[in-house]
Amino acid sequence: MKNALAVAVAVAGMCFSVAECPGQEDAGVTATVCGISIAGLGYEDRNIGLQPSFYGPGTKLSVMLRSAGKEVVFVDTDASRIQSFVDNEGTDILYAAKGARKLPLRLSPFGRCPRFSSDRKAAIFEINGLGVPSKQAIELVLKGTVKVTLAAGKKSFSLKNTHLKRGALEVAGHDVSIIKASPPERGEAKLAVTFEFKGNSMKAFASMSFSDRNGKSIAWMQRKIITTVSKKVTYSFAEKIASANIRITFWDKIESVDVPLNLRTSLSLLPRRTKMKRYGSVIKVRPEKFEEYKKLHAAVWPDVLKMITKCNIRNYSIYHKDGYLFSYFEYIGDDFKADMAKMAADPTTQKWWDVCEPCQQPLETRAKGEWWADMEEVFHND
Repeated sequence: MKNALAVAVAVAGMCFSVAECPGQEDAGVTATVCGISIAGLGYEDRNIGLQPSFYGPGTKLSVMLRSAGKEVVFVDTDASRIQSFVDNEGTDILYAAKGARKLPLRLSPFGRCPRFSSDRKAAIFEINGLGVPSKQAIELVLKGTVKVTLAAGKKSFSLKNTHLKRGALEVAGHDVSIIKASPPERGEAKLAVTFEFKGNSMKAFASMSFSDRNGKSIAWMQRKIITTVSKKVTYSFAEKIASANIRITFWDKIESVDVPLNLRTSLSLLPRRTKMKRYGSVIKVRPEKFEEYKKLHAAVWPDVLKMITKCNIRNYSIYHKDGYLFSYFEYIGDDFKADMAKMAADPTTQKWWDVCEPCQQPLETRAKGEWWADMEEVFHND
């Protein structure tokens, strides 16, 4: 260890909590875990089965997508893929264990109905597994990709006095048509008109409104059906009319991106409890440099302190006695060796070493490669 203030741990890319998880980012879209639902077996008799979840036993992971720039307009679950969904014990969450109660067949682990924020800066979708974590599990790990369609604003088209009958609509650059116009089978509406959007228009469609010659709104959306090849939207009218003014709005400049899913979260959605390890080390300080060393550490460079905190070093202290410096810190990372390499590569830390090293004199008995000599812990009591 070059300098006691050089210790760090890197946990980039790992998601341990909802509030602090940095997630995985691509094209300005970040994916984070925001919810977990785990249901075991319930009770069954000859007449009725009592299950803790409507869908039976299994594990559901809610994932939030957030966009820093463009709007999130579509989550294509059919083009998305899950590589693995396991707990920290290696249990496969995607599939039920042998002998477990069979669930209805799911063609895809992705939930079918992603939900979007009103500003389209965020979306939530679910990953459904047939299995449940082992009793010893403390974490879930999800890997894969999700196909997301982004847009930069909207563009609207106005169609004046348009006949509400079967046929294609003239909307530049878009494949839109009326496929049905007839009285609905139920309800109080007098007319139901179904529009179909194909190709890029399917993903780009944002909204549609209708008005009469006086500008009064005259319809409401009844239902929406989305398939792999088209989007069908049905609007109902209180009166049976032959034509109306139509305003169709599409998302503009859409693009599809693959957002990586490399997420890790504790089963409680709280920060994962990492076993803390204590470290002590010792080095000599040159007598003529001791006052200078104290002044340096009375005002440690802010970026050095930020690196210490950022890299999960806690309770850091340095003591002096009879020409010896003793350092103590608590390390809460997972890979000490890798973290030392990360700290050593930090330019600010390197400059800090250049200032501090002339004040120090390493012990002759230190291990090879050490600057501060590691010490053996012989007693501890919490």
